[in-house]
Amino acid sequence: MRSVAVLTPGEGSTPMSTNYGFVNWIRLVAMFSIVYEHSILLYTTEPSQVRTYHIISQPFKFGTICFFIISGYLLGRKLTPDDSPWLYYRRRLLVVGLPFVIAFGLYYLKMIGLIGRLTGKLMASELSSTFLVNEFYTNLFFTSYWFMFSFLTALAILLLFWRQTKRLVFGWVSFAVTCFFAANIYTNWFDSTHTIAMPAYVFYLWLGTWLARHNAYIKRMQSLSSPILTIILLLTMGLAYLESELLWSLKAGNPVNTLRPTNQLFSLVAFVWLMRHDANKQLTAWLNPRTESFGIYLYHMFFVGLATTIAIKLPYLSWLSDSPLPSFNPGKIVLIDLVRMGFVYGSTLCFVKLVNRTRLRWLFGERS
Repeated sequence: MRSVAVLTPGEGSTPMSTNYGFVNWIRLVAMFSIVYEHSILLYTTEPSQVRTYHIISQPFKFGTICFFIISGYLLGRKLTPDDSPWLYYRRRLLVVGLPFVIAFGLYYLKMIGLIGRLTGKLMASELSSTFLVNEFYTNLFFTSYWFMFSFLTALAILLLFWRQTKRLVFGWVSFAVTCFFAANIYTNWFDSTHTIAMPAYVFYLWLGTWLARHNAYIKRMQSLSSPILTIILLLTMGLAYLESELLWSLKAGNPVNTLRPTNQLFSLVAFVWLMRHDANKQLTAWLNPRTESFGIYLYHMFFVGLATTIAIKLPYLSWLSDSPLPSFNPGKIVLIDLVRMGFVYGSTLCFVKLVNRTRLRWLFGERS
């Protein structure tokens, strides 16, 4: 039995002839962007540092939406609109759901300090039901683990209406839902956190399936003018930064919300740009996004914590911790974030490669 691709639905055999090597390229860059975003820190609410955070986070704020599109694309290659989708969904729950539950469970136990309490370093009496529930909610929806839970929820919604996905009206309805969540960032009709806005991502899953069924559009995107597309990418990135500044001035709950209208536009342009500049053939043999992306996603938060722990325990590395002095200038903040990012991504990648050599590779969704 062949290995099953993870984080994005299985590729499977299909009569479609379009080369989709760009999938691995987008996987690689999108996963890098997700790790990057979780490695950088907002140190204080001092205006210049907030502005620095917005500037350095925005260039890679496209990963989430790109992953949903790629997921939909591979789903569209696997299933036709007339297929029954639920056997496929059950396989997804086994291949990606179970490893997700294990990784999240380990991270949750780490965050509630269970080992410290078992060894007597922390008081077990502190494990109140309120504390446990709050920690569970916080770690599920306000760390990177929100993505897989949201993905499986959005995928279930899409599959519930699978027979209707071949109609454009489904795309327009799901797009309207996404716009509603984007508007809520400004109106606050309900909690505007993008990490609990599962229905908002159904549109991007559908968009991916639509692209899989209309390969001519992929060929058109891959033939677009590179200079013009790059200019559009930079312009939309600038607009997304300006909107984050606007939301911060309006005291919005999350000024860098993924579902900001301009960031959605930027993410779509980034997706097209990555397709146009497919570097899959240039990937070295040492990188395998198809087998490594899911593992990096599941366990990079452990290495984010490790980076801070090392910085705290080694005084000469205290500048890498998550509580530096407010006087840090923008240049030093950028340096800190780049060093942290390099450590987190590099360490997680090495860890995943080691585990993939063992029988425990099923923890990353690799079943052979």
